[in-house]
Amino acid sequence: MLFGSERGAFTGAIQPIKGFLDLADGGTLFLDEACSLSSPVQAKLLRAIELREFWSVGGRERRRSRFRLVTAAASPVAMLLASGAWQPAFAHRVAGFTITIPPLRARPGDLPELARTFLEARQDGHPPKRLAPDAIELLVRYDWPGNVRELKALMERLRLATDGPVIQTATLMEVVPGLGSARGQDATQLFRALACNGWNTRKAARALGISRATLYRRIKERGIELLDRRSAPVS
Repeated sequence: MLFGSERGAFTGAIQPIKGFLDLADGGTLFLDEACSLSSPVQAKLLRAIELREFWSVGGRERRRSRFRLVTAAASPVAMLLASGAWQPAFAHRVAGFTITIPPLRARPGDLPELARTFLEARQDGHPPKRLAPDAIELLVRYDWPGNVRELKALMERLRLATDGPVIQTATLMEVVPGLGSARGQDATQLFRALACNGWNTRKAARALGISRATLYRRIKERGIELLDRRSAPVS
């Protein structure tokens, strides 16, 4: 929770909870997936940035916090503005200095080392597993719509699906059918449309020029995990 909450602010709030703004006082607040912030949260956060004050959920007294804000988003600021995912005042305030990190598909040379790191991170007392050379070549040609997170999740799935020390191409194709095909390219387009529109399926379908029903069908067929932002509390 960004702003924290007071006892009795909502059902189940039996004690006060410090938010991330409280905890970041005197330090840095890093917000990942910032493209998904709702407009009300953007407005509250903008006030906290400019005035260094905020109210917790259910709170009656102003709280103060001085912090450095760092945000990460899957889409450029211009795209977030054009799609309506970010409000202009918020975007111009938080994008004072931007660093563009190329997506994984644009830096294939990093993939082997990243994959090795992810495989070695979960050894569970056993020797680390490694990818066969032809499996690495196939992964390098993939477009990676989910970027580095998708690679990390895939390495975990491959580690569990492989008995021996070497992850072969056959196992890779079983875990990710259609890898590197037009199916993978289509998944990239779907992921980008969803991310650029704050995971709002209605807006994403409009951006792609398809119906919402068609979008849901293609999401299911491509195995994309649809992030449900409505379940996250606004705090």
